[in-house]
This record gives sequence, C-alpha cells and structure tokens, in this order.
Amino acid sequence: MATSRYRNTKIIDGKYQETFDFPEIDWSKINTFSIRISDGDRFDTLAHKYFNDGTLYWVIMLINEIHWPWDFASGQIIKIPVDVSDVLKYF
Repeated sequence: MATSRYRNTKIIDGKYQETFDFPEIDWSKINTFSIRISDGDRFDTLAHKYFNDGTLYWVIMLINEIHWPWDFASGQIIKIPVDVSDVLKYF
C-alpha cells in the first residue's frame, strides 16, 4: 500500500506546514560537480538537465542546503551530484 505524501503535514496557526524527516547523509561520499547559476535557472529545469527528471529538484536543494526554491541568485555556485542515485539510495 502506498504511503500518503501528506503523512508529515502539520497544521500550525490554521495553515498547513510540511515537515520532512530526512535521513543523515554523509555528503563527503557523494561525488559532485559545481555549476554557476545563470539568469532564468530554476531547480526543476536544472534537475531535468542533469538527472533527466525535473521532479528531482529537491536533490539539488538538499545537497546545497537551500530551503526555498527562490533562495539562490545568478552567479551563485551550487553543487550537482554526478550520479543522483547516490543520493536517492538514502530515501
């Protein structure tokens, strides 16, 4: 049976707040390369470009400790996993 994606959703002050229980990941064991963010880049399009799956945008955010999709700027250097399965095996 599938698990609901809303299982960790809590209501705080009448609003839904999603919380996630991320496993501990030893980032030193994840091979990465760096890219410079350009104007117009988005995490979903970067995930599609490098992982062939735009829904894996959260992997880029997680490895770079970015908490909101708009918390990056043009010119910023971010890390991309060489092999996304190195991260996905923890989930």
